[in-house]
Amino acid sequence: MDLSDPESVLLDKRQQFQRVADYFARLEAGQTAIRGFNPYETPAAFASTLESHLFRILRQRIDAARAKELLAIRVQQEPIAAVLGAEHMGEKISAAVDAIAAEARVSDGEADREATIELALSSLAEGRTAEAKGVLAEILQRKAAESRSSAQAAAEAARHLGTLAMLDDTLEALAAFRRSAELDPSDTSIWIHVAQLEWQRGDLDAAAAAAQRAKLEAELKGVERDVKVANDELGDILFDQGDLRAASKCYRDAFAIIERLTKIDPGNREWQRDLSISYNNIGDVFRNQGNLAQALDSYKASLAIRERIAKEDPGNANGQRGLSVSHNNIGDALRDQGKLAQALDSYKASLIIRERLAQADPANAKWQRDLAVSHKKIGDALRNLKDLAHALDSYSASLIIRERLAQADPGNARRQRDLAVSHSNIGNVLRQQGRLAEALDSYKVSLAIRQRLVQADVRNAKWQRDLSVSHDRIGDVLQDQGNLTQALESYRASLAIRERLAQADPGNAKWQRDLSISHDRIGDMLRQQCNVAAALDSYRTSLSIAERLAATEPQNAEWQHDLSVSHNKIGDVLKDQGNLAQALDSYHASLAIAQRLADADPGNAGWQYDVALSLGRIGLIGAANGDREGALRVWRRGLAIMQRLTALAPDHAGFAETKAWFEARIAEISD
Repeated sequence: MDLSDPESVLLDKRQQFQRVADYFARLEAGQTAIRGFNPYETPAAFASTLESHLFRILRQRIDAARAKELLAIRVQQEPIAAVLGAEHMGEKISAAVDAIAAEARVSDGEADREATIELALSSLAEGRTAEAKGVLAEILQRKAAESRSSAQAAAEAARHLGTLAMLDDTLEALAAFRRSAELDPSDTSIWIHVAQLEWQRGDLDAAAAAAQRAKLEAELKGVERDVKVANDELGDILFDQGDLRAASKCYRDAFAIIERLTKIDPGNREWQRDLSISYNNIGDVFRNQGNLAQALDSYKASLAIRERIAKEDPGNANGQRGLSVSHNNIGDALRDQGKLAQALDSYKASLIIRERLAQADPANAKWQRDLAVSHKKIGDALRNLKDLAHALDSYSASLIIRERLAQADPGNARRQRDLAVSHSNIGNVLRQQGRLAEALDSYKVSLAIRQRLVQADVRNAKWQRDLSVSHDRIGDVLQDQGNLTQALESYRASLAIRERLAQADPGNAKWQRDLSISHDRIGDMLRQQCNVAAALDSYRTSLSIAERLAATEPQNAEWQHDLSVSHNKIGDVLKDQGNLAQALDSYHASLAIAQRLADADPGNAGWQYDVALSLGRIGLIGAANGDREGALRVWRRGLAIMQRLTALAPDHAGFAETKAWFEARIAEISD
């Protein structure tokens, strides 16, 4: 070698450096060992190179370990972690970090490239993802441009990019996972990610299509657990679309799979967790159908599993969170049954767990959001118990947390929606307290947030529905203030949104039910304005929708209840018109439905209460017709129901008021 030739010297130096780099790459992979030193130049030069490489390896490994730990916590706050499991998502994050670290070993000694990768790892260790996403995007571009055999590697790079992007940007994550699905369409988990992200941005049709594809790929591979996860995901989307029958089938198919798997391997904790999720999902369907006893049984089965899991591994935060979810679900079912004191106990049990989790990890946004939800649910129960001051305290505690979360991530639509819900909840209490101007202010803040969400994503049906609810709430306050004209305008603004949603998706039962409720509200308003003919038209439009829904799914108790309410409202207008005979027919039609529901579920206080309300109306017709004995008979029957209900729930202010009403009516016509 001619040492006087600069190019020759440079080439030799680069070859020496590459041999050192290769050596340490093999050393790191455990393929070689140090036996003395290799005389690349001098022992001192080798020692310097060794020290430099070791420090670089240590820095990368320390940064990678920190990044994995930090990002695994952050990614668990995403909805997808509840579907695929926290452990699975931790593995995804770990793989993404490893992919970046691996680039350092194939950088061919390029100083700029190595510096970029080291910056990416050190930034990840501090929770920043931009530099790392840049590295992954470059890998994706490079691999995608190579031969067909590199498609798998490109898909993997896109998957890693999507995993990191989920922490910052839903649309960026969706684009990355869509790209990964193009490159490797057989990967079930990619389609689950796409479904989740489409759901988050409100495109339920696209979410359902992705979940269907995930299910197909899992079935083709014969991986039963993946089929179960895809069924759960599809069920959640169908549930949001209001198709409870189809959602129920998905949930039951998922349950059948996981029940079989847990029998094969009862000690598999992940499968036990999946089984508890299935019980919760089925419970949600029962609850939305009004079948509260069956819902409660499902929720309790889930709780029993989660209690076992939490006992076996008390330090597992996700296990504790699962326990808190079960307590909340049971509280919801008890609240719907009118058992408010018991519901409050369940909500408080959930709150205790969530306070512990939030205190142990204050930076965890998921724990903070859960805490806000618990405060909100306790507020709901206290409001139903007419403990308005404490309800307001709970709602305010929830609002404080949600404001903090929304400020930390202003672009997060879900957090903005939570904020709107909190303002609406506070408005509800203020309205009940008679503080109508303040209630209206709260509802308007909620409305403004929801208008911004709709403007940002006009295709999002969920945001549109939320906006219709805000118009309803504002209409309620305007009605209380005696401003009937503006109240009617608000209700009609709500109806216009719901008509658009129902026309865009006629098969969506949830939109149809909302439409029926809007017609009822407008009917109520018109009746107050003494426009009884127009009110009757609105009520009959609502009734026709309720009849269609009830006929489609006769076992849906909630829809049967809606039908009963519609008959009562029509009866009220007919009574106003002096048409007592037809009013009585409507009241009897309502009573027949209410009685069937009460007989089918005797523990449901709400159904029993409906029977009492129908009896009260029938008694009024009897009294108006001069049938004193008939009126007394039905009112005494109604009073007996209310006496039982108040004994079961002495703190329920509504029950106490209705009981007093029956007592006053009986006293008026008694000897």
